[in-house]
Amino acid sequence: MLRHGKAKRGKLQSKSTEMTQGVSGFRLRMNKRQSDVSRFFRHPLVLLIAGFILTGVLGSGYTYWRERRDRLTDLNAQQIESYKVATAHLGQSIYLLELRSYRLYDALTFQSPAQEVRDKNRGIRQRNPSEVGI
Repeated sequence: MLRHGKAKRGKLQSKSTEMTQGVSGFRLRMNKRQSDVSRFFRHPLVLLIAGFILTGVLGSGYTYWRERRDRLTDLNAQQIESYKVATAHLGQSIYLLELRSYRLYDALTFQSPAQEVRDKNRGIRQRNPSEVGI
């Protein structure tokens, strides 16, 4: 029985050495193929050039793209603000025109003197838009 146990151990050991040799043979073959490429990419000059390309060219390109996008965003915000101001002024002008037309209609209907209508309209022009009702 002991011999039989030793025989099993011997077979297991021989299989494990075969597997190890097969794996190491595979590693050797892979190392031979990759050794030239690996040595090339591990060379300090290649690493320096790759670092320059990544930081100098791609980094500056990304910075330019980001600044341009930020500039466009600021420009859009300024345009929106100017549109809001223009819309407020337009609304104010329309309101004042409407108010003057009502006063002119009342003056013509009730035959008010023209000077009185002009004085009222001048008073509206001098007021603050928030006082007028806008």
